[in-house]
Amino acid sequence: MIPNIFAVANQATGVIKAEPELARLHKATNEFETAFVKQLVTEMRKASKNEFDQVPGSGIYEDMTNQVLAEKLSSKGGFGIGDAMYKELSKLVLSQAGQAQSEKKL
Repeated sequence: MIPNIFAVANQATGVIKAEPELARLHKATNEFETAFVKQLVTEMRKASKNEFDQVPGSGIYEDMTNQVLAEKLSSKGGFGIGDAMYKELSKLVLSQAGQAQSEKKL
């Protein structure tokens, strides 16, 4: 029973040391989801009537609108792309933190 307690303690230490990396990963996966949703929105809006057709600099306005719309859509988590990526990639980060922790003990 004692070795299991130490294993859990070592694992917790690895998680604590991986927290900054996990925070960066979470930010990156959320940004990826926003970029992906923006691309979807941009392509969908190409098929519809563009409200900025006659405005000078319309490309800038359209891109800004697409960016805000993508940020709002992805912030609600309805797509789940960022969450799914974070779930899978966080396993890798945690295993690397655990491996680095065990290498330090050697």
